[in-house]
Amino acid sequence: MIVKTRRILPAWLALAGLVVLSAVPALAADNPFRPKLPFNSAVIKYEHKGSEKGTSVLYLQGDKMAKHSDTKLSMMGMNQAKKSIQITTPDKVIDVDLVEKKATATGNMQTYMAQEYEKLSKAEQANVRKNAEKMGTAMAAQLMGKGSQPVIKEGTYKGKPAQIVSMMGVTTYTWKDTPVTLKVEGSVMGMKMDEEAVDIALNGPVPGDAFAVPGGIPVVFDKEADQMQRQMAANMVSMLKDPNFEQKMQSQGGPMGAMMGGMMGGQAMQDAMQDMTPEEREEFQRMMKSRGRGGQGGQPGQGMPSDMNMEQLLQQLQQGQQGGR
Repeated sequence: MIVKTRRILPAWLALAGLVVLSAVPALAADNPFRPKLPFNSAVIKYEHKGSEKGTSVLYLQGDKMAKHSDTKLSMMGMNQAKKSIQITTPDKVIDVDLVEKKATATGNMQTYMAQEYEKLSKAEQANVRKNAEKMGTAMAAQLMGKGSQPVIKEGTYKGKPAQIVSMMGVTTYTWKDTPVTLKVEGSVMGMKMDEEAVDIALNGPVPGDAFAVPGGIPVVFDKEADQMQRQMAANMVSMLKDPNFEQKMQSQGGPMGAMMGGMMGGQAMQDAMQDMTPEEREEFQRMMKSRGRGGQGGQPGQGMPSDMNMEQLLQQLQQGQQGGR
């Protein structure tokens, strides 16, 4: 896909995760897009032993989060080194590529969703929470295929309360009521996943440079992507507040069609389509048709674009399903 289309897909992915995460009942009295952690700070070390091998460290402090990764992905005879930092604050999300020595930033879409949510009446906010839960459930069903449902249970992992969700061949252990993943295992689309938190340190010191871009690496703010995220957030909240959202979602081919069409807003979609070559437009339309079928007649996940981060999508959808129970 071309550059503009590549900007749409990550933004859609983030939006999909935010929609399902907003269904968490424990946050119903607060803004579901401003989650509160049960600790002041954390340093969590991970080992990756699947198709992606190496280590990573997740730092959390207040409303800031950063994941430092040093891994190598081996798949289909290809090896790709990944040395990166993703820094998330209420204002920005910065992706730092330490191999290429470059960084890209946008605003934080979760903050944009929170701001739109706060503009609503109490009744409209209740509609958003209710409709987000329905959408999270429908998205999981559409990805898995007709008649399939995720397996959800509660337990503990590394001494932490965990919600355990299995879907599409992958099991994720998530620290209850947090965005922290404790373990991911399974296989999907030929990619083996095996990521585990091996050390968890709470309420201790966090390195001063954990949330900083290393010196010498310029940060480029992507204004176009940021504007698109703002518009997507506004469109999404506007649709979720609608009492008739469920019927409208079905008329647009289910949650995937709604997300990629109405949620983005007509102008953003038209701009992206105009910039595509005929071949790219045909591929995009074929992908949309596959999503609209909800996996019927094919394998779960059929039609996913090659540049979409399947592991991230699975984890976000699973966390949303946990919240909906």
